[in-house]
Amino acid sequence: MNTSYEQLIAPRLLDSRLKLHLLLQFLIHSQLTTTAAMLSDRLRENPWAVAEALEELAEQHLLTSAMNQGKLIYRIGSDILHRARLDCLAEDFNDPLKRDHIHALVHTADWERQFHAWFTADERAVGWQM
Repeated sequence: MNTSYEQLIAPRLLDSRLKLHLLLQFLIHSQLTTTAAMLSDRLRENPWAVAEALEELAEQHLLTSAMNQGKLIYRIGSDILHRARLDCLAEDFNDPLKRDHIHALVHTADWERQFHAWFTADERAVGWQM
């Protein structure tokens, strides 16, 4: 089984420091079940950015989400292949040199996501002018 987590560090998957931070929280605290608001308070992050990042992670099956008493609750996903890769990510994140490499990969994925969003918006703008 291929457990390389680098395949997960890509646009729309793990493409921002916030997503990395959120995912590491779920990996460190494997029984963590929380809402976006609670996690936002815990990490002192923008609540809208946290909610959006959690939603995207759930869409990619890195996290699972469910409604509980009218609130959307998140927890680590149960996909075995993703879990093995994420465990490797958490393990490598503890090594300072590998952590720098992980941050560099996430930065590149973030840049690619932003470029794609800009390019798509630019294409739409050109389409409107035609």
